[in-house]
Amino acid sequence: MLCLSISTLLCSIAPNFVLLTVCRFITGLFAAGIIAVSLGILGELYEKEILTKFVGIFLGLIFLGQGLSSAVGGWLIEISNWRNIFILFSILSLLSFFSIFCLPSSGYINTKKSAFIKAICSLLAQNTLRKIYFLAFCNGFIVLGTYSYIGAYFSTSLSVNYRYVGIGLMLFGIICFMTGFLNRFFLKNIANRKVLISGFSCSVISLLLLMCHDILLAYFATMFLGMGYILVQSILASRALELALNDKGLSSGIIGVAIFGGGGIGTYLGSLVLDVSEYQMLFLLFLCLIAVPLLISMCSKDV
Repeated sequence: MLCLSISTLLCSIAPNFVLLTVCRFITGLFAAGIIAVSLGILGELYEKEILTKFVGIFLGLIFLGQGLSSAVGGWLIEISNWRNIFILFSILSLLSFFSIFCLPSSGYINTKKSAFIKAICSLLAQNTLRKIYFLAFCNGFIVLGTYSYIGAYFSTSLSVNYRYVGIGLMLFGIICFMTGFLNRFFLKNIANRKVLISGFSCSVISLLLLMCHDILLAYFATMFLGMGYILVQSILASRALELALNDKGLSSGIIGVAIFGGGGIGTYLGSLVLDVSEYQMLFLLFLCLIAVPLLISMCSKDV
């Protein structure tokens, strides 16, 4: 958390675009690491009967915070500049770091650990876990790849000002939180595989709505995108922790690499597509690609 605060502060004083990109890369490393470690802790502390519920709520809270920060950033950019916004987020991150010391100690979690390389090979040797990691990669590639351009799509293609761009991104976070909270009720009556299929189906609906090039439909698309992300990722993350036995932290890290690595690759691919085409072509490409994880989810009974 401290390194996240420092790297965010460095973003505010970056003298050029290259150094800003480097600082943002470092910030992303620390942010993703915090998520992976937190998921690993959840896997160590909670039994599988309630794990999916807490993972869903945890992921929902993450994107609720991201959505709220997008709304605040969209409002502040109209009255200030981007450097001051980075300073503000750096201060908030520092306050979050200090709040850790107010948490009660849960003691040392003593579990038998394997050697690093051996543990990775053991995890990847499981067919079900390989499917889970691949589906997480696909979810990141498509959903986070799409989400990365939602703000630009609102601003440049739909001519929405920054304030309402922030509101659109905030809707993503709000729906993520609501879905994470309600996910426990879904799981009481619906099998994991059906929840997974429903999540990818929500992403399909989102991409179809985005292709309509309508402001109101784009807001609904953003909400469906958030709903789909949490429905899928809560199942995948909790299943990866359940099957990892004594290597839950490592499995959580692999899930993190898959989802955010996929998101990074999806975002890069999106930039290449937008260099030669428009947003509708990008959304159409993601719509075609999402058929792969959707079919895997429909055909796999062990995920």
